[in-house]
Amino acid sequence: MARPSGADETASARLGRLTPREREVLGCLVDGNTNEMIGQRLGISPRTVELHRAQVMSRLNAGTLAELVQIAMGAGMTSSTSCAETRRISTQGSSGLRLRPRSAQIGAVVIRERGLT
Repeated sequence: MARPSGADETASARLGRLTPREREVLGCLVDGNTNEMIGQRLGISPRTVELHRAQVMSRLNAGTLAELVQIAMGAGMTSSTSCAETRRISTQGSSGLRLRPRSAQIGAVVIRERGLT
């Protein structure tokens, strides 16, 4: 569960504190992309993605990726248009079936278990 941040601070308000690049990285994480995939899509190194991800987690007061996804989805963030191309490439299996990336599966399980759907 996400740690309390401020008394009346909403998830949307906390997302508003992010830089545009941090929002892009967060959108890609919500989509289930890996750091390497995000780096390729945004033209930055995986290490830079890690740094942005750490800053996003700090600013949103999330201790895990699942908490981060929960906060983002609670604020109304869904599939990101900034990672749409990466999502199409990375989630298509050799059989042509669309696969869910592991981080998206984890986020979906957390949300389902906590009755947030």
